[in-house]
Formats: sequence, C-alpha cells, structure tokens
Amino acid sequence: MMWLVAAVAMGQVQTATPPIELVTLRNGMQWLLYARADDGHVSGVVTVRAGGVDEREGQTGIAHLLEHLAFAGTPITGARSWSLERPRHERVSTLLDTRARLIREGKQTSLEVTALTTELVAAEQYWAIQSDPTAYTRMMFTHGVRENAWTSKDTTTYWGDFPKAQLHLWLGAEAQRFAAPVFRNFATEQDIVIQEWVDRRTPLSQSLEAMWALAFDGSGYAWGVAGREADLRVLSPGEVAAFYEQHYAPSRAVGCLVGDFDVAQARAWLDETFAQIPDRPTHPIPKVTASNPRVATHRATEALSLVAFQWPSVFETKQAAFQLVGAMLDMEDGPLHGLGVSEPIAAATTNEGPGMSQVHLLVVTSRVRAGHTPREARAAVLAALANWKPDETALVRARASLELSRLMDLDSRKSAATMLAQRQLAGDWRDAWVSPWRDVSLSAVQAVIDGLVLDKAWVLDVEAAP
Repeated sequence: MMWLVAAVAMGQVQTATPPIELVTLRNGMQWLLYARADDGHVSGVVTVRAGGVDEREGQTGIAHLLEHLAFAGTPITGARSWSLERPRHERVSTLLDTRARLIREGKQTSLEVTALTTELVAAEQYWAIQSDPTAYTRMMFTHGVRENAWTSKDTTTYWGDFPKAQLHLWLGAEAQRFAAPVFRNFATEQDIVIQEWVDRRTPLSQSLEAMWALAFDGSGYAWGVAGREADLRVLSPGEVAAFYEQHYAPSRAVGCLVGDFDVAQARAWLDETFAQIPDRPTHPIPKVTASNPRVATHRATEALSLVAFQWPSVFETKQAAFQLVGAMLDMEDGPLHGLGVSEPIAAATTNEGPGMSQVHLLVVTSRVRAGHTPREARAAVLAALANWKPDETALVRARASLELSRLMDLDSRKSAATMLAQRQLAGDWRDAWVSPWRDVSLSAVQAVIDGLVLDKAWVLDVEAAP
C-alpha cells in the first residue's frame, strides 16, 4: 500500500479512461453507461440540474422538500385506485394551498384558517383510505434496492444500489416518479423537513448560512439547502408542483449506471422507460454572482471567526490550485494550527457541493479561544495566511490526499455514478479520469495564497450571545 501512496503523491498513478457509453435519449436526457465487474450489483443515479439556486425569497427549502416528497410514489405506485384517489389528492392540495396563502397574509389565527384546518383533518383521512405513501419505498426495499437522495445548491440527485436483476425495475420505477410524482403525505414530510432543519441548527451552521447571505446577498446561494424555517412552514403543494414543472425536465437531467450490467439491454430499457417522458421548457438557470467583499458581525451561542474567499467554479482551470490550498489548510500541521487565539474547525468549507457550483467559497472557519475576540482571531488567521510559504513536501502531500480521494471515488459504484453525472452536467464526464492537480506548480499555489488578503475577503465576526 505504501508504494501506491508514494506513487500517487508523485503523480505517477494513471487511470485509463474506461469504455463508458454516453447515450442521448430522444427527449434530450443523457445517460452514462459504465459496465464493469461489480459483484452482480449496480448503482444508478439521476441528477437533475435543480437546487437551492432556483429558489426565491419566501420559498427557500422547496428543492429539498420536493426531494423528500419524490419518495411518496406515483399514480401507479401508492394508489389503491388512482381514479378514486385523485379527487381526494386534489382536494387536500387545494386546502393546503389556501391555508398557506392565508397564513402568508397574516391570517393564521382567523376563523377561516381554523375551518380549513378542521376540513383538512377529514379530507386527509379520506385520502389515506385511497393511498399508500410508503408503497414506493417498500417496493424498493422488498427487491433489495437501497436508495437515497440529496439536494445541493445546484442539483438534486436520486440514487439506488441494487442486484443487477433489478435494473429493469429500478429504471421503470425511477422513470415513473420522474415523470409523474404524487406528493402524498405532504404535511407529514413538511414536518420532517422542518425537524431536520431544527436538528441541524448549530452555531457553526447558523454562522455559515450568515456567511452565504453576506457573500451572495439575495441570490439562491444566500441560504442553506435546508431553507429557512419560516418559509418551510408555509410552502404548499401547488408551489412544489410548480417548482417541479419549472425545473424537472429530461433535458436538465443526467443519469448514470455503474456496475455489473449488459449495456445493450440497458439501452433498450432506457428506451422504454426514460425515453418515453416528453421534454418540456424549463426556467433558465439563474446566474450567481458574489457581492463585494466586506466585514460583518453575527451573534451565536459560540464565538467563531469566518473568513471567506471566492473560489473558482468547476469551469475554471485554476480551481485545481485552490483545491490544493484547501487540502494544505486542512492538514494537522497547516498554518492555522497553534495560533493561540483560535482553533481551526474547518479550514476549507465550500458551498454544499462544489462539483456543480457556479461560484465557490473557500471559508477558513475557527473557534475563538477564551479570552480573545473574533476580531483578534481573524486578524491572526489573516496574518498566518500572509506569512504562509508552503514547500514542495506540503504540495506533494496535498496532491496525494486529493488524488487518493479521487481514485477511491472512482472505485465506489455510488461515488463514481454521482461524480460522472455531475461531470457530464458541468461539461464532460471524461474529466473525472484526469488528475487536475498533477501539473500544478508550487508557484501557482503560492499565487493563490498571496491573494488570501482582507480586501478580497468576506469576514464574519461571530460574537457569543449570552
């Protein structure tokens, strides 16, 4: 194993591009078919170019809520009788839409909202008789399909891993819910998403969200993927359905299969499943721009210092040098350790899924030590960066860390499928087989470090609230 680490560190490990087939269906959807020996199993992903960036003020968190609701089934899966369920489903959705509108208008304590809530209880009971919101998940579990999904600022990904005998089932079921999701158990999933938001609230997560708001100032990157609690509480089925119609189209999605399967058979099954979904116009992808660097204060239950710098997008070649800088910052003997006034938490935090983000942030995050202030901590961080002169050994170690991570991702079915789909959405899947760090010089890395100065930074001094 040591020879492999050494070889990777010197940039001598080459990964030949495998025979991956790119299929473009007649509706514009692309699929990458990567067949390889994998113990009779396959991982499949469908990545949609729709995420937090497509949200707007008042509807934050809607992309993530849609991801949750996508597991509630379709008119085929989860309906005991769709002809009987459909009117119940539409009635409940109308009631929820109306109640959400009234609450937004400040009428949450009105008699009208009280009456709607009472009617909803009965309507949801009638709906439950005609539907089974757990049917889709149970069907997948029964056939040995492990599944999950996740939302980032730019994309939403649905993943499954299954025995190769279930490939046809997975493609058919996934195509059904991509084409015609039914948002059963809306209120329950809404509560689950809100509880997730509450459970994940920490001083660090709140401070990072404040940093995104500082750096992106009102765009879809200005809030976390989980959204804001006040918005989550008033999202309605009609708004989620509209978001789906505006952003979920075959031409805005890339699928990928990695594992033990027959490519010709997979092509035939794609033709009878995903290729049958009509394409449709979608809203344009919003352009993200960063605000002017500036300093702000924030209050949390813990004193922190956050210093952020703009990181190039995945479309820019200079991103590799920034990635190496981030890897070196995260090393235990990096320049931010032993400063006395602060303790590094996450030296290189990017904005939730750097693979597709139009703009990244390199965020140096540290915990302020007792007896010191956030201002003193960020001054020490900036001074350490100004005096940082890494050597070739640090560069080799950083390159080895990134390269080993890349090779491990390519070895994993799940990670490889996810990476390939993301790369194809961003440009070309072949980039996954290219080591971007191999030819980055120490002088290029030093040039990045020399730009990590106060007048190019967003600074958030987080003061401890009592």
